[in-house]
Amino acid sequence: QSGKTPKKTFQAMWAAISHGRPWKGTLYNRRRDGTEYVELAVLSPIRGADGRITHYVAAKEDITEKQRVAEELNQYRNHLEELVQERTTELADARQRADAANEAKSAFLANMSHEIRTPMNGVVGLLDVLENSGLSVRQAGLVDTIRQSAATLLAIIDDVLDLSKIEAGRMELEKRPVSLAE
Repeated sequence: QSGKTPKKTFQAMWAAISHGRPWKGTLYNRRRDGTEYVELAVLSPIRGADGRITHYVAAKEDITEKQRVAEELNQYRNHLEELVQERTTELADARQRADAANEAKSAFLANMSHEIRTPMNGVVGLLDVLENSGLSVRQAGLVDTIRQSAATLLAIIDDVLDLSKIEAGRMELEKRPVSLAE
């Protein structure tokens, strides 16, 4: 015996076989050369003709290697679970940072779009004043070019605002019929 088998294991074994029941369990033993090993043991009482227990039969299997492999696999499993937990935490942190960066970007785009729209509306208003001030044909052409550029810029600003609303989940969609031919 190695002294590593718990006393209650032996107590359970003797309680079972002394009452005529077989017992199966794990024992920790020591070989004659001093090396320790683990064995799976099955002990069964044998009864004589009078029904009394006369002796016991034991079948034992050295499971030292199986147990070592099982413990090693358990350690690997625990290590993998730790790695998965670490990666999950890292991914959650990265996701949180990405979401925060995306929110900051959307807020920046919305703010900048509004900041650009305000002076652009002033430019468009001044174009109206210029158009009604008796311009030459050449000057009217230049004002028209400026108006087209301002309209294009305002459309881009509207698209940026719409994109930031979509990303923020604040976009309200309008349901109406459309013609695919148009």
